[in-house]
Amino acid sequence: MIDHRIETFLTLCDTLNYTKTAKKLCITQPAVSQHIKYLENYYDTELFHYEGKQLSLTEKGKELQNYASVLRNNATRIHEKLHKDGSKEKRIRIGATKSIGDFVLPKAIVEFMKKEPDYLIEIASMNTKNLLKNIDNGSIDLAIVEGAFDRTGYECKVLKEEPFICVASSSLIKEEVKTLEDLFQYCLIVRERGSGTRSILEQYLHARSHDINDFHRYVQIDHFMTIKALIEAGLGISFLYHMVVEEEINRGTMIQIPFPGEPIYRPLHYVYGKDSLFKEKCEEFIDIFQKCLNLK
Repeated sequence: MIDHRIETFLTLCDTLNYTKTAKKLCITQPAVSQHIKYLENYYDTELFHYEGKQLSLTEKGKELQNYASVLRNNATRIHEKLHKDGSKEKRIRIGATKSIGDFVLPKAIVEFMKKEPDYLIEIASMNTKNLLKNIDNGSIDLAIVEGAFDRTGYECKVLKEEPFICVASSSLIKEEVKTLEDLFQYCLIVRERGSGTRSILEQYLHARSHDINDFHRYVQIDHFMTIKALIEAGLGISFLYHMVVEEEINRGTMIQIPFPGEPIYRPLHYVYGKDSLFKEKCEEFIDIFQKCLNLK
C-alpha cells in the first residue's frame, strides 16, 4: 500500500491532465492539485510545468515517477505474496508484443512447462507502451518486447537479435531484385501505423529518401495471419521479422528477397522493473526460458 498522493501523482504522470486524473481517481480536481502541491512542498521541487497549454513532467518529476513506479510495483507484489499465506508457488506473469507472443513464446512455453511443471504462467499480448505501463503498475512481472523504448527505470536483457527481411511468394517475383526501386512495382502489405515492423520499414525508406507511397500501392493489415495469406497468394510483398515467416520459408511457400544495404537486425528484449523486489524471480525465469529457446 502506498500513499494516496503518490497514486495521484502517478495517475497525473499518465494522463497529464488534472481533470482526467480527478475523474479516473473519483476525486475532485482541487484534491488532485492539493496532492501534487503537497509532494512538491515535501520534495522541495517542481514536478510539473506547462509548455504552452500542455502539462509536462519536469526532470525531477520524471525522476520521482521512476522511483514511485518501483514503489507501487513492489507494494503490489508484497500484497500478493502476503495474501498467499506463505505459499511457495512459482508464478510468473508475462507480457509480450504481438510478433513475439505469436511466434516466439508458443514453442518456448511448451518446452518450459515440460521442464518446470510447477510454474503458474499468465501471458498477455499488447503493444510495448502498454507492456511498460503494466510493469509499472505491477500487473505483469516481465515483458518481452521488440524495437526501441525508453529504458529508464527498467532492467533489460537481450533475448536475441532478429533479422528483418522482405518476403514474397515465389510465383510473384519473376526477375532479380537489384535495387530498392525494383520493389516499388509490387503491392506492399504493411502493418498498422505505430506497429514495430512498420516503424522499422519507414525508417529504412526515409533514410533513402523514400516512403511507402512510392510502392505501386499498399494495403494495411493488422493481423499477421492475414498478411501471410496475402503473400502466399502472390498478392504482394511485405517486410517482417524472420521469425514470423520462418515456417513458410522452410516450406517454400515464401521466399526471402535480398534488399539493398546492410542486413537489418533488431534486438528482442526481456524487460522488468529496476530495483524490483522480485528481480531474482524474473532472472530465474529468464535463465530457464533462454535454455528452452536453445539460445544459451
